Amino acid sequence: MQNYVDYQKSISLELSGLKNRVRNFIGSANWNEEGRYKESILIDILKRALPAHVGIGTGFVINNDGEITKQIDILVYDTRIPLLFKKNEFILTTKECVYGIIEVKTKLNNTSFMTTIDNSFHNGTIINKNHKKKIFNGIFCYDNEVTYSGMVKMRLLSTNGVVNHISLGEHQFIRFWQKGFPTQSYQNNHFGVYEMDTLSFGYFISNLVAHVYEKDDKNSTRNDQLYKYLFPIDGTKESRRLHTWNISED
Repeated sequence: MQNYVDYQKSISLELSGLKNRVRNFIGSANWNEEGRYKESILIDILKRALPAHVGIGTGFVINNDGEITKQIDILVYDTRIPLLFKKNEFILTTKECVYGIIEVKTKLNNTSFMTTIDNSFHNGTIINKNHKKKIFNGIFCYDNEVTYSGMVKMRLLSTNGVVNHISLGEHQFIRFWQKGFPTQSYQNNHFGVYEMDTLSFGYFISNLVAHVYEKDDKNSTRNDQLYKYLFPIDGTKESRRLHTWNISED
C-alpha cells in the first residue's frame, strides 16, 4: 500500500537536508548567494513535481494597464503562451501565462514576514488586476521565527487572499480559503493556520500542483488518486488546524 504521507515528509527532509549545505562552506560571507542557492533547491523540486509544459523562472509581470511588478523570486508560468522576453531563466511576461509566484526566504520573523507579505501583496495585486481568479501567491521560508502577533494577523488578513499559500518552516502552513471551504461550516473568507508535522513544504508544493491542474483542466473529472497523493493526511489537514482568522466582510 502506498505511503504518501511519508513521501510528502521526504520532500521536507530533502529540502531541510540541502538548505545549509552552502552555509557550511561560506558561513555568512555572502547572504545573497546563499539565498539564490535556496531558491534553486526549491526550483529543482518544483520542476520534478510540475507538468512538462510548466516553466519556472524569475522576473517581472506586466498587466494590461502597463503596471509592472517588483522582481519575483520564482515565477511559475505556462510555456505554451508566448512571453514578452526570455533570457535563460529571466522572463518578462503578461498575467495570462502566470500560474503562480513565490517569494523565497531563508528565515522570517514577525517584522520580515510583514515586509514579505507587503511585497507579495503588491505583486499579486498588479497581476490579478481585472482578473476574477487569483493566482497562486506563495511565501516559502526555510526557518520560522514568526509568532503570529496581532500585527502579523492583521497584515495577512488585509491581503484578502491575494497572498494565499505560506510555508513557514517544515511545520507551519497557512492557506487562504473562500467562504464555504474547506467545509460549509466556514461562513467567511478566512486563513487557516496549520501544524503540519514535517509536511508543510510538501503541502505547499502540492497546493501549487493542484492549482496548475485545476487551471488547466477546468472541465475535467476530479482525479481522486492524484489528490490522495497530493494531500495524504488521514481526515485532511483540517485535523491539524491551529487557528482560523476570519476576514471581515464590512
